[in-house]
Amino acid sequence: MIDISKLTENDRGREVVFDFRGSEREFGIISSWNERFIFVKYNGSQQSQATDPMSLRWSIPLDMDLYDVCNKLSLDEIKKEVER
Repeated sequence: MIDISKLTENDRGREVVFDFRGSEREFGIISSWNERFIFVKYNGSQQSQATDPMSLRWSIPLDMDLYDVCNKLSLDEIKKEVER
């Protein structure tokens, strides 16, 4: 889940994962938001889709150091982090 009330302009353009029960995982980029929905461009689309923030999570959490992810973890560990 992504908390809309905590989004800032720095979050515009960040990658997210749509991960809803029983559906296929989709990656997208935040384009904007309002008090109810986060608008995401999925699969390189130019059209944003209103998405329930309960169905979204960050693709790579901000607290993860990308250097550590790429250079210190095994491929299996990276996959587990991304699926988390």
